[in-house]
Amino acid sequence: MHSTLMVILELGRDNARLLGVAGDIAERLGTDVMGVAACEPLKIVYASGNLPGGIVEMDDAEIKLHVEEAERQFLGILGQRGTRGLTWRASITDWASKFVLKQIRCADVILMHQRGDNDAFEQLRYASTNDVVMEAGRPVIVLPAQVETLHPKHILIGWQDTREARRAVIDAMPLLKRAERVTVLEIANQGALKEAGANVEDLAYWLHRHDVPAHGQTVPAIDKHATEQLRSIATRQAVDLIVVGAYGHSRFRQWAFGGVTKDLLLHSTIPVLMSH
Repeated sequence: MHSTLMVILELGRDNARLLGVAGDIAERLGTDVMGVAACEPLKIVYASGNLPGGIVEMDDAEIKLHVEEAERQFLGILGQRGTRGLTWRASITDWASKFVLKQIRCADVILMHQRGDNDAFEQLRYASTNDVVMEAGRPVIVLPAQVETLHPKHILIGWQDTREARRAVIDAMPLLKRAERVTVLEIANQGALKEAGANVEDLAYWLHRHDVPAHGQTVPAIDKHATEQLRSIATRQAVDLIVVGAYGHSRFRQWAFGGVTKDLLLHSTIPVLMSH
């Protein structure tokens, strides 16, 4: 039985780095890969017909060209690498986020670009990281723009004793088992350090029983924002992937992310695996 990695391509943009990382993950985990892209045309949004003549037709033609180019890049880059089980799904009649979420039933893990809130026009063409993370029911690997490869030898788990964090650890297990080093990190207030230390040691021990080379670490919270402290520690320790729970509510339900979740989504320079 093979798992499936879904990679969300962005139309009209170069997806080479994203696809390179998709190939890395597929090789590491032995997954099939599904490419997904979507865009809703202007004629659906501007149904009143007030657009200048020819604009709608030009938009349709441009979208079709972008979809064809994304498919060529997907099949070309991953085909050259010998990645198995390649499938392609695209739509020119759906908002990107909505189409992606319809396909997630076929995926075990999702890979996408790091992207903040889209304006009304961008919502047609680019899936929102916020919506996908909060609605998927699957782990989502969010890739910063500058990252070209992903071979996670050192993985950092940003731990809180919550449902979301526990789910993220389970979802990341295939990658955790293949890592050379896993750090379970909890940032705690001074008075809670003893309890935090017991928490991370419990989790590290549990991970060891699942053949994960884990160790616990606690650090006292400082005046910085927790996300900045987490990113600083991850950078100093040469972490390749951060695993965290995602906290908040989807924009489809008037979403509001917790501060750490939102900051990691938008500003991390290290890939982040999130589960909600």
